[in-house]
Order: sequence, then C-alpha cells, then structure tokens
Amino acid sequence: MSKLSLSQINIYPIKSCAGIALSSSKVEQKGLEFDRRFVLTTTNGTFITARTDSTLCLVQTEVCATGLRLNAPGMPELTIKYSDFSDNYQMVKVWEDNIKGQYCHPKYDQWFSQYLGKTCKLVFFGEQSKRQVKNSQSQVSFADGYPFLLISQQSLNDLNSRLATPVTMSQFRPNLVVDNSTAFEEDTWKKVRIGEIEFEVMKSCSRCIFTTVDPKSAKKYQAREPLTTLQKYRKDKKGDLLFGQNLIALNTGKLTLNDEVVVTEKQAPTIYFDQTPTSARRHRNLASQLQASDQAATKSVEIVFSSWDVKHQGNNQTSILEQGETAGLNIPFSCRAGICGRCKVKLNRGEVRNLNVLNGLTEQEVNEGYILACSCIPQTDVEITKS
Repeated sequence: MSKLSLSQINIYPIKSCAGIALSSSKVEQKGLEFDRRFVLTTTNGTFITARTDSTLCLVQTEVCATGLRLNAPGMPELTIKYSDFSDNYQMVKVWEDNIKGQYCHPKYDQWFSQYLGKTCKLVFFGEQSKRQVKNSQSQVSFADGYPFLLISQQSLNDLNSRLATPVTMSQFRPNLVVDNSTAFEEDTWKKVRIGEIEFEVMKSCSRCIFTTVDPKSAKKYQAREPLTTLQKYRKDKKGDLLFGQNLIALNTGKLTLNDEVVVTEKQAPTIYFDQTPTSARRHRNLASQLQASDQAATKSVEIVFSSWDVKHQGNNQTSILEQGETAGLNIPFSCRAGICGRCKVKLNRGEVRNLNVLNGLTEQEVNEGYILACSCIPQTDVEITKS
C-alpha cells in the first residue's frame, strides 16, 4: 500500500471567504500562516460567517507582500494594506470566545457592507490578539475553535459513494488533506507527523449548515446534503455529525505537498449511531417539505418573541432564527442545520413548518412544544419563548 501523504494545503485568510491552495506553507502555533487572520463582524462585534451570509464564500483572496487583494461578484477589486490598519482594538465574539481584534479601516468596511447588503466591520488578528484553544496551551486565530482541520481524501470518497450528487472537499474547508489512507482512518489517529511538523488530534469536527453551500455559486444544496447523508452514519451520541479532525501543532516549521504522513500514536475511534426509523421517515419527506416551503405564497406573519419583549412583523418564508436576528435578537445557535439543538425555543402558540429532519430534539421535547429556531418557518402568527 502507498504511504500516507499530504495532498492538499489550504488557507482561508478571511473567515468564510474562498480558500487558497498552496504548494507549501509555514506552520505557526495558531495555524497555517495567513489562515483565518481576518474576520467580519457586526457593529456589536459578533462574527459573521457564510452560515448566515453564504455569498462570503465567493470572495476570492490573494495574499501579497503588503496585504491582500480581493475580488467578488459585482464589486471592484479591493486592496487591503496592513499599513492602513488602525491602532485600535475591539472585542470580537467568535462563539463563546471574546477576542481583541485589530480594527482595519472604514473603506474596507464599506466594501464588505456594500457586497453583503448589511453593515459590517473587518478585523485583523493583530499582535495584541490572543485566543487559547480549549483544553490546551495552544493559540488559535479566528477559526471556529482549532488551528488546523485535517480530512482524508478517502473519507470524502466514501461519503460521495453514498450521495446522488458528489460534493467537493472545498465544502468542508480543510487545511490539510491526506491521501492513500482508508476511509475515516483519521478517526483513529491521536498524534501524527507530517513532514517536520508534529500534530496532536484534539477532537473530531462537528459539521454545520456551511457544508451545504456550493462554494462556486453560494447556493445551498437541496435536501441539506451532505448533512442528510452524514446523519445516517456519522452521528455521535450527542447528535453531532462528525467529518474531519481538529489538530494543534506541537512545533513550528514548514509543510510541503507530498510530505509523508506518519501516524505516531492511535486512539479508539468515536462510536456512531445509525438513524432511527423516525428520522429515516423524516429524511424521505425532506425534499417534499422543502419544495412545499419554496412554493408557499409569501405572506406577513407576526412573531412575538415574548422572552425578549419584541414583536416582529415577519414572513412565512424564512426561519424564526433568521427573523429573530433581523429583529436584533441574540438567539443562541451553532450549526444552523437542526443538529445541535442549541437554538431550541418553545412555541407557545401558532403553527410552523418544521424542516428539522436532523434530530436536534428528543421526542419528549417535541411533545412539550419545543422547536428549533433555525429549522422552523412560521406559517401563522406565532409566540416564542426561551427554552
């Protein structure tokens, strides 16, 4: 059998924007050089990603000596210069972490705000920025939680063998792709050496709605693939759908394509759970539910967010989570795909169209009137309270 080797090296200079394939890269503790060093935020500092603004993935980035060059559909080219950056730092919230980020420049904000159609700011992970990896002394920049993501090509091949329409590796946004393994062999790796760099596997990567976005069009795949298929054989006991491994680097140095990959320590793989008959029926009904939702005539509905003391005049086309965000509410969320259950709220009155086919709620919670804000679309006036 051929030796394991490094077949892709990818960086994503601006979080959620298009990646760059490299032939080699410098490895720093907080990630590959230039990876996730920029992030867009709302005016209050909350990070923005393609989970909510999918067209971010169409922003093409080129690294140059003085900064970055950006191109996006319908926009003039933007040059970002490190020399333009402000000396001011502001707090950036990425999930549960509050990070000091270096504010860049108003003209960069204007470019992104025009492109996204919403007010936002561009922030850099500067010299004063610090963020520690959970349960580790390692640092990480603006990545979701870990500085490196590794996936094997054979794992993607296995997934694609189960899909009607294959997906690309770019939908999973890995930094490192390994070839010549067996499918999901990386689940068993605890420590691995790639070229001159030693890595430790911290945890499997839980996948979110971003994986359903086509990186070439920014449109979401119907039937929420590949999550729908991952649900069938890559769901752990918490309900997370796992694909890929999060790593930290134990030293610094350089990676080059075709570097040999050597597994130096192994661990027991995660135990996965097959979908229940109930979820199987939900999967079969997904396409018809989505089609019915798309074809429903648009109408106005009132959404009463009682726990927040807010009434919002909304519609019957978008999720309660999205409409809550439009109303300025901070409803907790994570995957935005009906998996994690973090956006659970209680439906006190009214009717919703439930697209939650991914089992983010228990049967008891459903019977008690709980719904997932990310996966439910109001069909009538509704009243919502916190869980």
